[in-house]
Amino acid sequence: MPDSNSTGASSRCRFKTIAKYPNYPQRPISLIQQLHNAPDFAFYLRKYLNSIREPRLPNQTLQSATLPFSQLDVYNMFRFHPVPLNDDEEEYDIVKAIPRSKSMPDGRFDTAVVMTSKEAESHGLKGKWLEVVITQDLI
Repeated sequence: MPDSNSTGASSRCRFKTIAKYPNYPQRPISLIQQLHNAPDFAFYLRKYLNSIREPRLPNQTLQSATLPFSQLDVYNMFRFHPVPLNDDEEEYDIVKAIPRSKSMPDGRFDTAVVMTSKEAESHGLKGKWLEVVITQDLI
């Protein structure tokens, strides 16, 4: 059952579910970069935020630009429930991003490909795509 954070905005995804409370509330961005093996996370976060703001900052200034916050809530996973290809089966997918720890020295970092426009195809690679979960192999 979807919780209060679920949405039905996409025609290809019926709803998404996320925990009511984050696994790591108000985690400093510097610690996220360290534990998730994502040293450029702050830069790419600035780059993304700059892409949706007006007026945009010049790309040369992004490295030194300050973020409007220094901490983020971190969730270990979310579920999404796409429209099933076979109407008889309920489908869901889980994406996990678990930081390094003593019990998981490499952590776990799933890759998710997400449609960023309504023109993107859900069963092929035609259209615009965005990778949203950073994996260790990509950094």
